[in-house]
Amino acid sequence: AIEDIRVVRDFLKRSKGYAYIDFKAAEAVQEAEKLDGTMIHGRACKAKQSKPTQTLYEPRTVFVRGFVADTTVEDIRRLFEPCGKVADVRLGTGKKGPQAYVEFAEEA
Repeated sequence: AIEDIRVVRDFLKRSKGYAYIDFKAAEAVQEAEKLDGTMIHGRACKAKQSKPTQTLYEPRTVFVRGFVADTTVEDIRRLFEPCGKVADVRLGTGKKGPQAYVEFAEEA
């Protein structure tokens, strides 16, 4: 069964011609790959398992936002130190304001 479908779109919200489909069961991915080459609207579709080109997350790092702009690295470090030894704090500004990445010395 299909859990989710995400059509990739450009900045004008036009389809870029591909989508990601999340299946509830891993076996469904193998079945879907059998549809590789099937014609859809006169074009052969490609059906391949998605393989990330890079790690999708950093297992020892948490993303933080929602704090005020004058928050310091030490403020963030003090807040998260009770959770484990903090190896690094990176502060920056994103679309939604101040943000930080807190990297712990060891994986939880």
